[in-house]
Amino acid sequence: MTAAVRRRVWQHDALRNLPVFHKIALALGVIALLMGATLVYPVHVNASHTEMLRTFDRNVIEPLGQAEKLRNEIAALQTRILTLSVAENQSRPACRVEKCFSTGWTR
Repeated sequence: MTAAVRRRVWQHDALRNLPVFHKIALALGVIALLMGATLVYPVHVNASHTEMLRTFDRNVIEPLGQAEKLRNEIAALQTRILTLSVAENQSRPACRVEKCFSTGWTR
């Protein structure tokens, strides 16, 4: 900028006649305002990401947990059925598992 352009800009500027303390206070206020504005964006993004994570948890993680619980219950049921089957075969020495299936014996 040339000196004439600088002079013309400062001639119409309201800051020219302000005391130094007021200029410093105004600069600090503008800086604080800009810093506050830069903090609003991450807070907004964080809120949307939190909502996305809640949706993911509700739609994906919880059904997986329920499926795992169901799988464990089915495994426990299979174990119980196998235990009862072995106990039944132990109580009938004439009918072992191989013989029961080969002869078509049913309960």
